[in-house]
Amino acid sequence: MSLTVPKAGISPGRAPQLANVPMPQSDAGATLAAFGDRMAQLGGVLEDERLGREMTRLKTGMTKDLGELRLSIEDMGDPDQAGAAWDSGLQSLRQKYLDGADENGRPLVDPKLREDFGLAFDDLSTTHGLAIGGRLLGLRRSQRAANLYDYTNTVVGQAAISDADTQVHLFSELDAEIDASVARGDMTPEEGAIAKRRNREDTDSATAIEMGQNDPAGLVQLIDAGGLSNLGPEDRARHRASAQADLDRIALAEIKDAEARDKELRSEWGKRLDDVAAIATGGQRSVDEFAWLRSQQVAEIAERDADFALKRDKALAAVQLRDESPGLARATPDDLETMLEQERARPLRAPFEARRMEILQQQYTAAVEGWRKDPIAYARKVGMKVPELDLSNNSDIPAQLARRVAFSQWLDEKNYATDPGLLDDDEQVRLSTAIGAIKDPEERAIMVGGIATGVIRAKGDPTAIAAIAKDPVTNWVAMSMASENFGPALGGEILRGQDAIDAKTMIMPPIAERTGATFDVLSDMFAGIPGGERMQAQLVAATDALYASRVRNVDPTADLDTAKWMQALHEVIGGQGEYNSRRQRGGVQTVNDRKTFLPAGVSSSMIEEAFKSLAGDIRGPTAGGNVQRTRNWIFKPERAETVMQSIANGNRAGINGRALTPDEWEDAQIVQVGPDEYALLLNFGGGLQAQNVDTGEPFTFSLSALLNGYRRRVGK
Repeated sequence: MSLTVPKAGISPGRAPQLANVPMPQSDAGATLAAFGDRMAQLGGVLEDERLGREMTRLKTGMTKDLGELRLSIEDMGDPDQAGAAWDSGLQSLRQKYLDGADENGRPLVDPKLREDFGLAFDDLSTTHGLAIGGRLLGLRRSQRAANLYDYTNTVVGQAAISDADTQVHLFSELDAEIDASVARGDMTPEEGAIAKRRNREDTDSATAIEMGQNDPAGLVQLIDAGGLSNLGPEDRARHRASAQADLDRIALAEIKDAEARDKELRSEWGKRLDDVAAIATGGQRSVDEFAWLRSQQVAEIAERDADFALKRDKALAAVQLRDESPGLARATPDDLETMLEQERARPLRAPFEARRMEILQQQYTAAVEGWRKDPIAYARKVGMKVPELDLSNNSDIPAQLARRVAFSQWLDEKNYATDPGLLDDDEQVRLSTAIGAIKDPEERAIMVGGIATGVIRAKGDPTAIAAIAKDPVTNWVAMSMASENFGPALGGEILRGQDAIDAKTMIMPPIAERTGATFDVLSDMFAGIPGGERMQAQLVAATDALYASRVRNVDPTADLDTAKWMQALHEVIGGQGEYNSRRQRGGVQTVNDRKTFLPAGVSSSMIEEAFKSLAGDIRGPTAGGNVQRTRNWIFKPERAETVMQSIANGNRAGINGRALTPDEWEDAQIVQVGPDEYALLLNFGGGLQAQNVDTGEPFTFSLSALLNGYRRRVGK
């Protein structure tokens, strides 16, 4: 079977059909057609659903983007910048959605949704745009108002300090700006008129404030002349009252300033007059003295100021007294007292002379107190030439102090002061410091001994020097070296022991706890002697110091080594040799059954022999009808008279108003009361001290003078 393929055209032609042959009928086609319609309907629903979802997504993104764009625009303060940013941002978003594509290159907005999305975008952006436009319009209006406000303030500020013509020009320009604002509708015509009026009020108010601060007088004149007419009557009255109050306050302040300047001038000139008076009282002349006292201006102030007048009168009186009595500053208290008596009887020749008495009284009071409190300092104050004390050279200090002795004696002789001392208060401190700075005890002993020696040789009192007197050990060393009882080596040894005691590296038993015959005898040696307790304390302190220098690690609870302590005592008071030995000289010895202190080189037998010789001379060569003669020695009353004159500066020893008998001299006991100074204790009445027959005062004598008087008898 073959298939015939038609060759004419491309249509095969009509298919063969059965003619008029009835065929059986079927509904499959209708069913299929219905199915197709149903599928088509379902496809349309699905597409609509997809497009709906897509539109929702697009609206969501669009809403978010437009919202963020609006927020960014609303953060802008410049309306012009905000408008341009909105237009630019809106165009960018439109292009993003309508012309943009996703990462696969497909349009962000489905073509089927383009028209609807465009309508939705325009609708939402228009809503945002209207809102932003309203806000920008408000911003522009606010900006214009702010600019006008700033311009108004500038114009008002400038107008307040400008002349009238400049004010007219400035307000003309400002009024034009206000009119423009009214024309734009930024303010109503009523608001514009109020602004113009207020600007002029503010200008006048600023003018009033500025002039009130800088020119209150000008403000008062301006208001009185009708100025500041833009202000209300109350405001003008208030500004004028304030300005007038400032003027009154300024006037009062000027008055007070003038009074203060006058007071300051009176105070300064009053002080100068005080200086003139003080200088004149001191015996000197001020270089401008004449000018001050003859000044017409000074006289005018004195006429209206009583206190100032007193100062001027006092200066005049002081100058007059200086010219009449050139030595007033250095007058003694007695001389000043005489001058006061003369002044009381003197008639006044001028009112200012009443101040003379006041000056003299002040000078007298100052002199009495000055010469009593610190004579050396006061002598320097009144211009006396006080011998210098240079502490930079230790070796020269004793000589300088010796010169001070002469000056001190001169002050005493001239009745400036009784016992004026050698140093002023400051020098006492400085000298003590200088001596304390000498670390080597022997060098320190040489210093204090040299000072005491120089002062004593100049007939002064070393105890007037605090560096020596305040310390009993230093005092004893200084005075003993001055008396040549011992030398620097022993003096240094004593001071070294005292340093150890002061540093508590050496502890001595308390004096109150010491017992025994040694200390009982020591107390007896000073009993009844003026100043005995003080001398005993000094001696014990010096002995302790020497003992401490020679003994280490003493137990305070243990008893003292009496032998060593007595040897120290013996040497401290100038003793030589071993204590209580036959070769002993000086120190503690027994004279007529009483222990006493003897100077170096002296034995008790020498003194007893001297007393026997003096008693023999008093009795004379023929006592009781018998000739007195001992080993070619003839007793002579005239020699007794000479010796007694020499040993006590002519004073005679006695008791109850009579001279001592030879027996009383021969049995007398002695007690040292000072360097080479001894008291006589009689061998009756419990040891009465001999007196000066003429004065009744305690009798003392020089032991060295007694021994010198009988040197041939005593072997010295």
